[in-house]
Amino acid sequence: MSEPTEPTVVIPARGGSKRIPGKNTRLLAGIPVLERTIAIARASKVGGHIFVSTDSAEIATLARSLGVQVIDRPNDLADDHTPLLPVIKHALAHLHELGLIQGSTPFACLYATAVTLDPADFARGFSQLIDSSAENTSRLVTGVVEYPHPIERALSLTKNSQLLSVSPQFASTRTQDLPVHYFDAGAFIWGFAQDWYSPQPVLTRAQGCVLPAWRSVDLDTESDWSRAEVVISELQGQQG
Repeated sequence: MSEPTEPTVVIPARGGSKRIPGKNTRLLAGIPVLERTIAIARASKVGGHIFVSTDSAEIATLARSLGVQVIDRPNDLADDHTPLLPVIKHALAHLHELGLIQGSTPFACLYATAVTLDPADFARGFSQLIDSSAENTSRLVTGVVEYPHPIERALSLTKNSQLLSVSPQFASTRTQDLPVHYFDAGAFIWGFAQDWYSPQPVLTRAQGCVLPAWRSVDLDTESDWSRAEVVISELQGQQG
């Protein structure tokens, strides 16, 4: 067969979420979380293959019903403490065995809970990856969001509710004079397949693709879930 060049997307979706039990198959505004994420990948029109990596029979059944191929993930890569890289490397090894990827294949990890991600932003991350390759710069691109307030002005709270400045040297600095900082949006990471094998953390060797803060929701808590419902309702209203 000819060497594959189409982009490949893997959605890691384990079945053992603790803070929001069953969140990957739970209905969010009437649609399962995983179904929403798969729809985002397809709507981005990046093209190529979409896979779901999971240890869960329920998630696998849902993915297959949506026309997506499944990578069976072993249980030792599906607990609360499993880092992302071993999961991705397992998926890469499986796809390599099938002859579906090569080292230069554009490869994305799309987080299963990136339910409010704009498909155009996912495609923009892919374009940024291709451009960075042409310029011989960083070959990983991850979605990031700007902190809403300078982190130098962060406060901590003691047991008796006393506020303490985390960086007291900046307590009197005007916010407009402090630098802008970003955090991982928990949305996607684009790279080339061969670049995922480095043992170095992704965020120390990636470019940032800045996403709009208002629609970036990382589904970790019930509060996040409620916010995602509000964002989805607003997006549906705009479409209507």
